[in-house]
Amino acid sequence: MALTALLLPEVIASISPGKFGALEGRLSHYGALNSYYAQSNELFSKALLEKIRKLPFTRTVKIPILNKYAHTVLTVRSCSISGPDISPTLKTLSRIHVAIDMSIVPATLEDNYVTAEDVLAHQYKNARRAVLEYLDTLCAAHLDTNKDTTMTPGSYPLYDAVSGAYQLPSSKPEDFYNNLPAIMAELDFEGPYSVVASTYALADRNKLMNPGGGSIYNTKAIMQGAGIENFEWTNRIARGSNRTVYFVMPTGSVGIVNAIDYDYRTAPALGSPEYLDAWNGFDNKSDLTSWARTTDDLFEGWEWGVLQKITCANEARQMDVKLSCDFIISSGFTSTSGESPIKRFEITPA
Repeated sequence: MALTALLLPEVIASISPGKFGALEGRLSHYGALNSYYAQSNELFSKALLEKIRKLPFTRTVKIPILNKYAHTVLTVRSCSISGPDISPTLKTLSRIHVAIDMSIVPATLEDNYVTAEDVLAHQYKNARRAVLEYLDTLCAAHLDTNKDTTMTPGSYPLYDAVSGAYQLPSSKPEDFYNNLPAIMAELDFEGPYSVVASTYALADRNKLMNPGGGSIYNTKAIMQGAGIENFEWTNRIARGSNRTVYFVMPTGSVGIVNAIDYDYRTAPALGSPEYLDAWNGFDNKSDLTSWARTTDDLFEGWEWGVLQKITCANEARQMDVKLSCDFIISSGFTSTSGESPIKRFEITPA
């Protein structure tokens, strides 16, 4: 008898033991989303945030500002008074609907190394990563779409201007931080600033913080002197042929608002006694649809609507879950066409 016939059957280990499979679940750094979230309470007042969150998704939200104008300065005495005409500019906020679906049939996992909890957790992790990347992509695209375009192309003492961007050479990464306050002041902008950059910005930032080679620069002072209070990076900012791309704005220039529909807002919280009452008696039944709401596990103040169903599928109970909400992504604006608090800086290739 061959010894191979006495081999033990293959062993199925538990799901993701140790570091096995860790790469499958890795996350990115979602810096554009982080920056929009961090600035939301400054871009929108608390009262406006609450009002937006309670509006039906069918309602259009518009924010007005009073246009600036060239006020006449009088140099001759006169008894006549002629006040200016003031007009408003409205900005429409667009809602983006985001939802994720998950399903399990526990009976199909009865004789399986994978439990229903494993399957649901795996679906949630992947759905969560997809949502974060999607929102980060939207925020990064919003930065580029809404950047300032009023610069006049040409060479200037501290930078070169091209259409939609200010350019600095990559030979001295400290020049971006050194020159930033002066460039922004020339545009009548004051800090503190928030920055969202392409990932390669970490290399220049690290060089400044750990210069070596007897650098004469006080790198800590350079970072502080730039007026940057919130520094983020993301792989969702395309740098093109540039070494690095930075989006710089006064803190409070961008924001993201989270909202859920009426049936979710008025539903009980997930796991509350009222929520659990709806499930009493359904241990061996189907055809249940339940509405609930739950808080986001990363971003404080965000809520998700939770739609749950139990249905019959091939004489087994199928459990389906939908997480759903809306997002509004916005930025500050002026009445001047092309003017924006969001400035794009490009560090050109060496």
